[in-house]
This record gives sequence, C-alpha cells and structure tokens, in this order.
Amino acid sequence: MMNFNQIIPTPKGYWGDGTYKTFEATVCENEFAIETASFIRYAKKICDIDFTVAEDGAIIVKKCERITAGEYRLEIGEEEGKIIIKAADSDAANAAFGTLLQLMGKNYEGKPQLPKGTVCDKPESKWRGLLIDCARRNHSAALLKKYVDLCRFYKVKYLHIHFTDDENYTLPSKAFPKMTTPENCYSYEELAEIDNYAYENGVSIIPELDTPGHTTRIMKCYPEIFDKEGILGFHAEAIEGTKAIYREICEMFPDSPYIHIGGDEAPRDMWKECPHCQQRIKDNNLKNEAELQSYVNSRIEAHLNKNGRKMIGWDEILEGGVSRDATIMSWRGTMGGIAAAKKG
Repeated sequence: MMNFNQIIPTPKGYWGDGTYKTFEATVCENEFAIETASFIRYAKKICDIDFTVAEDGAIIVKKCERITAGEYRLEIGEEEGKIIIKAADSDAANAAFGTLLQLMGKNYEGKPQLPKGTVCDKPESKWRGLLIDCARRNHSAALLKKYVDLCRFYKVKYLHIHFTDDENYTLPSKAFPKMTTPENCYSYEELAEIDNYAYENGVSIIPELDTPGHTTRIMKCYPEIFDKEGILGFHAEAIEGTKAIYREICEMFPDSPYIHIGGDEAPRDMWKECPHCQQRIKDNNLKNEAELQSYVNSRIEAHLNKNGRKMIGWDEILEGGVSRDATIMSWRGTMGGIAAAKKG
C-alpha cells in the first residue's frame, strides 16, 4: 500500500491525516462505464480484489463541468465509507481510478484499504506518451498489451508504436503483401486485439509508418512502384501507393486519433542527384528538397484528414513547411518543439 507522496506522476495537490480506511469493494453506476469496467479489471489483476457495480457503491463517480479538461478530485474517506471521484471527462476518470489503484491495498478480509485524504490533479501537459520500437526489436502482441497496462497504471495516454523501418515492415498488408516481414509481422487479429485492449483502458495507439526515409524494405519489395534510383519516388504511382498503405493503417487502428508519418532522416542528398526529384521540384515551383518532402507530406496529410485522422511527424518536416494542423515531435532536441510552437 502506498502513501500520497508515492503517487506517479506526483499530483498537483494532496493531503491526508495518516490514517487508513477500509471500504466495500463496490462502485456506483455512473456515466463513465468504460473507465469503471477498466478499473474493475485492473483492481482484480493488480490488487486481487473483486469489485462489483452496486446501487449504493462505496465509490461514487461524478462528472464535474466546473473543472478543466483532464482534471479530477479524489476524496477518500472524507465521507464515512465513501470514495468520491469528481472528474472533468473520461481521461480524468481514468486518471482518478489509476490513483486509486496505486494507493490501494487490502485488509485481512480482502477488502480495499486506502489512506484517508484528498488528491487533486490534472496533466502538466496534454501529451503523456510512451514510444516503443517494434521495427528493430520484436515485441509480441502479449508484451504490447503489458505496455498498455503500464500506460494505464501510470496515466500515460498515448502509446506510440514504431512499426516500420529499413529492416522490417511489421504490419500486414493486403495492398502490398510482399513488403511484410514474415518472421516479424503482426496478424490482423493481433492488431485488433491490441487496439481494442488499449481503447477499453483509455490508451490511444499512435501507429508510425516512417516515410519517405527508412523505406528500404518497401522499395526492395515493390521497386516498380516505389523505387526511383534507390529512393522512394515522388511520382504519382508512388504517392498513391503510399496513401494506400496509410489507408490500411487507418483501418487497422480505427480508434487512433493520430497517424505518425515519421519524416526523419529523409535522403535529401540523394534527391539532389536524382533527375526525377529535381524535375518534380521544378515542375511544382519548389525551392529545395525540404519543400519536395513537404509537397508529398501535404498530400499524405490531406489523405489522413479525409480518413478522420491527424498527422504527426518528426521535427525535420518543419523545414519544408507544414500545416497548422500537423503535430510535431522533436527527437533532435528542444529546438524543433520550440519552432513548432511558434508556428502554432
């Protein structure tokens, strides 16, 4: 059993009198049904306590519109025999339940026992995420679900999974089946299971397909479509093929609000020597290779938006210009994030 000063992440405010209270293992019916069901599953998994939903449950969950997005207030034992959660939204309810799981122990009768007190918290930033690389290191579907468990427990909202790189393409594909790595490829059933599991537990999967760099396997398997002089081509057939791959990813992850397009370490020096690339720059009145990359990114972004998703890319995509709706992740230091923030 933990004390308030051991909650992760450290909440904005907490106080208690040092005593512990015992409660019935029941939750009142409330509008956060998915979040409540997730809590009940994890209470069994982590604490070996069987919670049930009851009309007069010990845990009372209320939606509060007077507090900001993601914010919650958790009152433990302030009202005798009751735990009261006031949550702004589903993310806040998940976070409050996560705090309960971190604090919870059980007494000799198997009933939940928690420190008496109050916790008030909200995210420091809108993005709490974890990145896993499945392209260079094999992670089973079962292990990815354990990462979801960790995200759920530590209130991490986004699980970013890097699925593809030069060496491996770990996603199935009906449009281009040859590019998948047979010995290191997830099945459609496994991906659906991971996506559903994440959704049920308040975690959003962010799948990443890295383009136009880190695409060696794609080009080797389908050179007639994607390869122009050893680089991912910018001709219409290659762009349409890339859009088809992203469309498949949208279908595989229907609950993902974002799709990550990579965009890092694109072979711009090779584009300088490629006559096809230079002709594309000239034909579209582009200034340089960075703008050539953005020329394709804008089409991919429009395609993702059409499928109800937002685009994320690494900070290199800023160099040729991006839309205000794009999200930037900066892997080369803080300057990319600062530059993106200045651009809105």
